[in-house]
Amino acid sequence: MGRHFVGVIAGYLFFGLASAALLGASGVDPRLSPTFGIALLTIFAGIVFAVAAGFFASIVSPFGSRAARHLAIVMAVFAAIFAVAEWRTGSVWSQIVTIFVLAPSALIGGINEERRSRSDSLPNRSS
Repeated sequence: MGRHFVGVIAGYLFFGLASAALLGASGVDPRLSPTFGIALLTIFAGIVFAVAAGFFASIVSPFGSRAARHLAIVMAVFAAIFAVAEWRTGSVWSQIVTIFVLAPSALIGGINEERRSRSDSLPNRSS
């Protein structure tokens, strides 16, 4: 259970740090409404980070894609908390995207890792 917890937390940290680095490097303030192009670029990069985080969490955890499911839940819950906290003071576009696009993307990363590990363990019948 310890490795599972570590996998979920490590996946969340990877996602959060990569996203923060992107936003910091681009100068985008997630509390303000971005231009359409910046929003698309940020969403696309977020999807890549979320898939990688789900994949990584599933590798670390002995329970495979279950870690990606728990990671997606953690991502969605924290995004919902921040959305409620900032509802009246700023734009919540990044939190809504996290809940409806990025958290499910973490699931996809975990499922892909599970499929990859399953196909690696199958015997090679071509010889």
